[in-house]
Amino acid sequence: MAATAIHSIDTQHADMVHDAQLDYYSRRLATCSSDKTVRIYTVAGGDHAFDGELTGHDGPVWEVSWAHPKFGTVLASCGYDRKAIVWRESTPGAWVAEHTIKADSSVNSVAWAPHEAGGLTLACASSDGNIRVATRSVGGAWEESEPLSDSTEGTLAVTWAPSTHLGAELAGKTTLRLATAGCDGSVRVWARTGADGAWVLDTNGLLSGHSRWVRDVAWAPATGLLANQLASCSEDGRVIVWEQRSVGGEWSPKTVRTFDAPVWRVSWSLTGGILAVTSGDPSGEAAVSLFKQTLLGDWVEVDAAEVDAAAASGEAKQAAAGSA
Repeated sequence: MAATAIHSIDTQHADMVHDAQLDYYSRRLATCSSDKTVRIYTVAGGDHAFDGELTGHDGPVWEVSWAHPKFGTVLASCGYDRKAIVWRESTPGAWVAEHTIKADSSVNSVAWAPHEAGGLTLACASSDGNIRVATRSVGGAWEESEPLSDSTEGTLAVTWAPSTHLGAELAGKTTLRLATAGCDGSVRVWARTGADGAWVLDTNGLLSGHSRWVRDVAWAPATGLLANQLASCSEDGRVIVWEQRSVGGEWSPKTVRTFDAPVWRVSWSLTGGILAVTSGDPSGEAAVSLFKQTLLGDWVEVDAAEVDAAAASGEAKQAAAGSA
C-alpha cells in the first residue's frame, strides 16, 4: 500500500526531478533535476511559492541537503558534473555558491554532519569510490580532508550518525561516524575519533546483506534506544534495517520487505518512528511506502489511518519528502 500524497507541487523543472528536501522547519523545499538546476520553494499548508533557481551545475543534479539553521540558510547540491556545491542565501532570495568540492566522477550524495559536532561539515560520496569531507573554519575558509577510499566500484550514498549515537563518546573523546552505500553491495561504517583523528573502518563496519548496488543508506535518529540503527535499500529489492546493540558489536540485519523492483531511497522521520521507502513498480512508476517497527521488533507497513495521524504530526511529511 503506497502512501497518499498530502499535496503536490508542479516544480516547473524541464526534466526529471531526482530529489526533494524540506528544511529544518519544513517551511522551504529544495528540488533538483536533470535540467541542471536546483529550485527553492516556500511551503505552507497546501500552498507553495517559488523562491528562486540555482544554476551552477553542468549536468544532472542528483541530490540536495539543507544544513542546520544555526549556520544560516545553507544548502548543498551534487551532480553528474563531478561537483558538490555549497550554496548560501546571503539575503532573502539571493543565493551565492560559497564553495565547490570537486571529485573525479559523478558526485552522488551529500550529507551534513550533526550540528553539535562543531563546525559546518559536509560529506560527499562519488562514483570514484571516495568520500570527501569538507569543513568550514571559523574564518569562513573551507578545508577538505584527504579523500576516504570507500568502495572500488563506486559509492552511491552517505549518511551521518546522530551526535548522541551509541559510541559517540569514547575515552573522553567525541567519535563521529558515517555510513556509506556501495556499488559492491555493501554498507560500510566509518569512524573518526577526535578533531584530528583519521577516518577508519569501524569495528564490524562492513555490512553485507545485499546482492546488487546499495542505492541508499540512512542512519536513524537517536531516540533513547540503546542501539544504533541503519536502513539500507538496493537494486535487489531488499530494504534492510541494521541494528547494533553494543559499541563495536555486530550489526544484525532485519529485512523490512523485499520488493519486486529496485528500491531507490530510504528516509527516517524526525523521531525515527517511521521509515519511508521509495521503490519502483512493474509499471515503472515510483511509489512511497511507510513502515514502523512493532514492539516485537518486526516491521509492518503503516495503514491509511496511521499515515494520516503521522502526517498531522509532521512525521510522514518529513520522511516522505526525504525519500523523494
